[in-house]
Amino acid sequence: MTDNQNKIDMNDHYIRHKKTYFKLSIISGILLAVLLPLTVVFWFKLGAVDPDYQVVNVRVNSAYDAKIGNDVYVNYNNKEYKLVNVTDSEFPKYKAYAGSNMTVEVYLGDDGRLYSNVNGIGHNTLTGKLYFAFLFATFALIMSTGVLIGCVVEAKKREKGIYPRRGF
Repeated sequence: MTDNQNKIDMNDHYIRHKKTYFKLSIISGILLAVLLPLTVVFWFKLGAVDPDYQVVNVRVNSAYDAKIGNDVYVNYNNKEYKLVNVTDSEFPKYKAYAGSNMTVEVYLGDDGRLYSNVNGIGHNTLTGKLYFAFLFATFALIMSTGVLIGCVVEAKKREKGIYPRRGF
């Protein structure tokens, strides 16, 4: 190795921003330590939600297989509604009944929307929305904490001269 490779290269991106990566990894780790238990708590609360609903009979007007999700339109009390939370396993049933005079049982939530299953009603409550917000935030924090810790480790290795300067 030459003397130039043994010296700390202050133009190296990782070495220059090591303190920032370290601070951000600490902050991200603390947020993760707070949000992960909250996610678990809200998962249990979501399981205990007993949503208010009525079972109603509707006629299926149309069922379309969209690229993201399934669009099912039903007729209830002479008004057309888009059915919420149609799963892939339920969609063939609605497609088979589309345009016929046969009725299908669906769930009318207390918010006035029609759901294809009871789980959809619970997921649209405040508890369900908070759970999914905490879940996505926890996932993002797991990823970002891992990346930031990796950046700190990379900076330490480059300071010790384990790696020659690459990239940035």
